[in-house]
Amino acid sequence: MKTQETIQRAQVFRSFSKAAPHFRKHFDGRIQDPHSTNSDRFIWDLFDVPGQYLHLRTPLIGAFPEKWYAPILAELGTFGRTRLGCQHISEPWVSAYTSGHFQNLHSDPAHGPFAFVLGLTPKNAKFIGGETHVASEALITPAAHSISLQDQAREQSHFFESYRLAVGDLLVFDSSLPHFVSQVSGARGLLDGRLVIHGWFTEPNAMIDLGNASAKASSKWIQSIDRSAQLVSECLDSLQCTRGYISLRFAISRTGVLRSVTTLACTARINTGELIQPGSLQKQILKSFHGIDAGSLGFPASKNGATFTLPFECRS
Repeated sequence: MKTQETIQRAQVFRSFSKAAPHFRKHFDGRIQDPHSTNSDRFIWDLFDVPGQYLHLRTPLIGAFPEKWYAPILAELGTFGRTRLGCQHISEPWVSAYTSGHFQNLHSDPAHGPFAFVLGLTPKNAKFIGGETHVASEALITPAAHSISLQDQAREQSHFFESYRLAVGDLLVFDSSLPHFVSQVSGARGLLDGRLVIHGWFTEPNAMIDLGNASAKASSKWIQSIDRSAQLVSECLDSLQCTRGYISLRFAISRTGVLRSVTTLACTARINTGELIQPGSLQKQILKSFHGIDAGSLGFPASKNGATFTLPFECRS
């Protein structure tokens, strides 16, 4: 079984959504006749904040039939729960970019720990621009990357990672990172331009899977998870974690023994500004757990074993 990579700064998942091509086909059918006066064509708001944002947008829910967006929401919801430890997503937007449209540099951590952009643009689209650009580590922690005023000249590609998304591609990134969408040119209409669904993963919370959909977590499980969260918090304090988000998955054997700890997502940083490395974090946590009396954790025995997810938000 392939090990899942820890999501840290930004990661793209090509061909993530199986439902996105169907949504795009519905969109094309709605827009393709320029003579149509169907109300479906008149759903767009021009989001115009001078110098900051300029593009068309509409809420996904309400503007499109549920049969086309419900499978996409299900895909995103499952991803948020299993890969990020987030129980929900914000109400998504659909945004369309034609010539002259853009988003300038901004960040939006208040909406949720991770932002997402789901591509709905055909691979053969001819327009220029429209990439999502996310700040690189060279911009966030220049001292750690030996960048100084006396260093050699640097260009945008050194300070930003760029992503162009086709239909079904998913970009997930730390919402606190500065990011922007480059201005589009060469797209006359909606069928020719950039189209995306975007929003945020929200409501981080502990989640448990007892291997049986009907099984309920007992008070013993809740106490064990609370004790685990306390131990992890102590580990993060020892690592001098000052800001960021961490989501961990714990695997418990049928006999109630801790089998493994996996870092699902980690945007947390130490006091120097550098990212915490998932491998180091996992070793520190396992060392802490193995250094105490296993009975004090009190993981209950279970027929199929269990996993639980713990999210943490670090604030200095």
